[in-house]
Amino acid sequence: MRISRLELRNYRQFRNADISFDRRAGVDLHVFIGRNTAGKTNILNAINWCLYADEPHVTSQYQGLEVPNLIAIADASGEKDISVIVELTVQSENRDYHAFRREHIYRVYDNQKPILLHKFFQARFTGEDENTVILKDEKAAEHVQRFVPKDIREFFFFDGERLDNYFREMAGQKINHAIFQIAQIDLLARVNRKLGELQRDLEKQAARLSPALEDIRNRLEKAKQEQEEIKSRLDKCETQLRHADEEATKYAKKLNGMPIVEHLEAERKSIENQLEGLQRIQGDKEKEKGEVLFEFGLLLNLHEALNNAVNIIDIKTKAREIPPAINAEILEEAIQTNRCVVCGSELSESSKECVKELLKEVSLSSDIADELHRIEGPLRIMVDKTTQYSSQIAKVSKELGRLQGQIDELCQRREEINNELAGYKVDEVRHAQAMRTEYEQAARKLREDRGRLKASRDDKDSEVEDLQKKLHTELKAERAAEELQLQIEVCSHAQEAASKAELEVMTMTREFIEQKTSKTFMELVWRSATYEGVTINEDYQISVHHSMGYDALGTLSAAERELLALSFTLALHEISGFDGPLIIDTPVARVSDKHRENFAQALLRVSKGDKQIILLFTPDEYSSSISRYLDEKAASRREIRLKQSEKESTVEEITV
Repeated sequence: MRISRLELRNYRQFRNADISFDRRAGVDLHVFIGRNTAGKTNILNAINWCLYADEPHVTSQYQGLEVPNLIAIADASGEKDISVIVELTVQSENRDYHAFRREHIYRVYDNQKPILLHKFFQARFTGEDENTVILKDEKAAEHVQRFVPKDIREFFFFDGERLDNYFREMAGQKINHAIFQIAQIDLLARVNRKLGELQRDLEKQAARLSPALEDIRNRLEKAKQEQEEIKSRLDKCETQLRHADEEATKYAKKLNGMPIVEHLEAERKSIENQLEGLQRIQGDKEKEKGEVLFEFGLLLNLHEALNNAVNIIDIKTKAREIPPAINAEILEEAIQTNRCVVCGSELSESSKECVKELLKEVSLSSDIADELHRIEGPLRIMVDKTTQYSSQIAKVSKELGRLQGQIDELCQRREEINNELAGYKVDEVRHAQAMRTEYEQAARKLREDRGRLKASRDDKDSEVEDLQKKLHTELKAERAAEELQLQIEVCSHAQEAASKAELEVMTMTREFIEQKTSKTFMELVWRSATYEGVTINEDYQISVHHSMGYDALGTLSAAERELLALSFTLALHEISGFDGPLIIDTPVARVSDKHRENFAQALLRVSKGDKQIILLFTPDEYSSSISRYLDEKAASRREIRLKQSEKESTVEEITV
């Protein structure tokens, strides 16, 4: 939808203004130029007042003043009623029109503050039968939701300051919450919550049928409360982490603005990434070293005793104090039978004498000698194994030494960079360096906290799941609870399906917004070779990828930041299904003059599509660098002029 007409009667300084917004040559970009006191911003306020009955952009100049025009109030003598009317006509692609008309009637007495008597709000549109349908008050307000719902209007009606600070103000959870509303994922979330409430009510009913059920249900309820508390703490941690990252990025940006700092920052970032990888490997190697020490610890403590035992056995064996492991009974049998027990041949006299001599030696054998023979092998194995310790521990220690050397070199270089950055004789740079370090340290601590909370959340999720299974098992055992169990299972399956659908829709929505934002930004930005694209993570944190490999969000110019916000906003418009106009007050207040030309060209390209853009400039903003493009190509240009009385403004078309 697009705005086709705006009519103002006695609204603020506009006594009688009738503004049409016609396309021209395929362009739907409209320009208003007015000084800060002329009422430029009140064009934006009038649209909000008509649709939502409020004025979110009222300046200090008008705060405390009543809505009726001051001249109309001054002209009233005696007792008189004044009507304040704003009518907004919008049009869709199929030429259907919707007209919204808000009228407030004030009674004015001599030298007294106007009193609001009546409020009227009306919506007119073409029905399916081609007849005009008229809705009033609450029904009309409901119809506004088909145009731009109030909850998401801030993504359609901007001021330039907010556009520049878009990703600072709309970071993280706030964007996530807006996505829920814009993509209508909140409907699934509400269904999910209602199903959960219904399931808990059914479980309470079932629990009253059995003490065991009541105990499990109470434990489950407590576990769910703890689960919510952990999730709440995790959300708070995520918010704090995003703030720390944003502040660290902000101070890094300040440092990047100084001479030679940019490449030092890039090197520092690369060092941080390398250190992270090396420290992870170092941790694995330390673990491996610990395992080697544990494996060989006992053997090393016993090494001297084991070695002495083996040496004693060798000495005793060599001195024949320990005979060979020969069975005396076998030798006696050979002498008695006069035959070799191995081959069975008859023994000669000399062989028989040898066996007798051997038997004498064997007679020295005892139980202790047998035990020594039994443990000699295992002792030698343990002694040999201890010799492997040196090579294994040396290998791991060498690798750890190499890693530590690399880490020390990187840390030394990082320290050199930090000293170099802090060495500037500029207090602002030193402060930025200190603050960045502080926020980076805070972010590291918060990441550790986040990891612990995620582990606690996973444990609690498992506990809840186990208790739910026990509850279902107990319910099945209760005949009277069978019907309730069926209802609980239906709720559980429905909630599981709703959760799955919600996650899938959220993922698809984020991926769509990411693709559209990246595509539009790369089409609009004039340094397209400098950037490789835009990514959006699950927390809706935006990253702009520099061709050199680092995140460039913190180093974008004001104009590039506004283009990024514009690209993101257009993606939100498309996913929302509410194809409303984009209205920006003071769009280039923060954009340097050299970038205004590029920004104007980008806005023109957007308006040549299906997007209506209405821009409200001050004369200083509308400099030659931007007017040279918009003067001839904008669909319309109007000047808002404050009359000499300073109580009334007119809107006059500017002709080429």
